[in-house]
Amino acid sequence: MESLKGKTLFVTGGASGIGLGIAKAAAVEGANIFIADLRQSAIDESLAWFKENNYPAAGAKLDVSDRSAFKVAADAAEAKFGKIHILINNAGIGCASGPLWSVSAEDTDFALRINLVGVLNGIQEIVPRILKHGEEGYIVSTASKAGLIPVPGCGLYNLTKQAVVGISETLASDLKGTKVGAAVLCPGPFTTNLGKSGQEVEAELLGREIKPFLPPQPKDGEEPPKRPAPPADVDFTKIMRSIDEAGA
Repeated sequence: MESLKGKTLFVTGGASGIGLGIAKAAAVEGANIFIADLRQSAIDESLAWFKENNYPAAGAKLDVSDRSAFKVAADAAEAKFGKIHILINNAGIGCASGPLWSVSAEDTDFALRINLVGVLNGIQEIVPRILKHGEEGYIVSTASKAGLIPVPGCGLYNLTKQAVVGISETLASDLKGTKVGAAVLCPGPFTTNLGKSGQEVEAELLGREIKPFLPPQPKDGEEPPKRPAPPADVDFTKIMRSIDEAGA
């Protein structure tokens, strides 16, 4: 895919963080943006930026683990922009830490529900729509560096992200011979609001209390830990072109 001009991106978890960064970068390249996120207030806030800059964008509240809701959101995107060309499977949460045998059944089910089933729902709902209209398309799913190099003590997160890597590689293979490509994004650590947004998702879907986020405090005589630098602006077209050239 050489150009995003006139293409429509459906971005899950698109109201903040990596999803919003991709959406903004794609809008600058001429794409239409449809933001799907569970947090309506975050959707409204993010859409204000597109409106202020005269970029075509719309959004809908979506629990990615709800298959029927996914269809409703996809229908809304097509009603607004005609066709969906690119799915950014970005919605995800941080997971309970600790050895796999120590995490609760509720935390396990919830992690699989959002980080794994949510990705599959996006593929199963959107890919047939892209194949049907026959134009170029792309599926990008957000995993993590932890999907390639497991992080000690984060078994639940590791396994969901490794699953996304496997799903994406399989999808790329299955789509060979079509006009649709697939890739997986494995970002390393940098500062986003994943902790806050994840708590908001848990509060709505599991009824958990939102706790104030307090960064770890340095011990006496220690320097405070340095925060990772935020990512630079994303050149989404360049990313997809490099993936194509690599034969993904």
